[in-house]
Amino acid sequence: MKRLFSAVFGALIFVLAVSPHPALGEPLAIKNHSPVWFGLLFPTSDAASAAQRGEWKSRLDTDYSNIYFIGKENGWQYAFDMELAQVSLDVRYGIADGLEAGMEQPFFHMGGGFLDSPVMAYHNVFGFPAYNGELEAPRNHFLYQIVHGTREWNGASPHTVFNGDTALWLKQEIYRGDGSAASAKLLAQVPTASTTVGMGNGAWEWGVMAMVDQALEMWEISAATGYFNPVAINRGEGYALNGYYYWEAALVRSLPGRCSVIAQLTNATSPYASDTPELFRRQWQALTIGFRHIMESGKKIEISLTEDLSFSAPDFTIHAGVEF
Repeated sequence: MKRLFSAVFGALIFVLAVSPHPALGEPLAIKNHSPVWFGLLFPTSDAASAAQRGEWKSRLDTDYSNIYFIGKENGWQYAFDMELAQVSLDVRYGIADGLEAGMEQPFFHMGGGFLDSPVMAYHNVFGFPAYNGELEAPRNHFLYQIVHGTREWNGASPHTVFNGDTALWLKQEIYRGDGSAASAKLLAQVPTASTTVGMGNGAWEWGVMAMVDQALEMWEISAATGYFNPVAINRGEGYALNGYYYWEAALVRSLPGRCSVIAQLTNATSPYASDTPELFRRQWQALTIGFRHIMESGKKIEISLTEDLSFSAPDFTIHAGVEF
């Protein structure tokens, strides 16, 4: 069913993309909080248009995820049962016509949380299945552990704020028309986080993306695809990672009162090798539904809910963001 949904959504995106009525779209700033992606470069959703020459832009994003991810396979044992809060500061500057430089710095906080019972009730109301063992697990419990053979990877302690690795980028507009834009984006992630607390990977990472924005009267579209190389992860055990592919598409529907509703689908192949557990190698796929309001001052306020479609975690993520 999830594959069918993805195929239908992708076909709809293609039909809209080739429509002859271009204008600008913008996706929600979605983050990937799957436990096996902690510390790896994963692109925050972005519009194709770049900041104007001499223009500063900034945004503040807050995400809260409920995570349950436990299993044992191929000599690996992993146990994540927690809630994760992330606050990210995004700053960008137009250094030339159509050329933007930017930086994103995330901060994380983990704990047992408080949403386990509401999540169970939410699943029961809508008939969603629980993860294996989730119903029997202690409520509001904290676990963070990966064991490979006899070696345990470094993990984070609860109720502590950690900084993540710093992402940097250059975005170059290839085309900008009457409300349409296409661009290329080169990204790097600097290993500024500590691998001993389980939030960094200890390696420089890089990636490249292509992005297109355009609109169709009251509808807008944003689409992106890319390739990323996380190189390796080292948290007490050095482990080589593969490059992965990413694609994303968002539909934006304008509403009265400077508001819009957004539906967004995000996909990424796994960077983990064939000797890892199946859940590590599963394609990450998520659906996001959200709202955006543009104030008269030009500030943008958005809120959204992301639901994991790959059944690998997180169960869901609540997002709120402000763009200045």
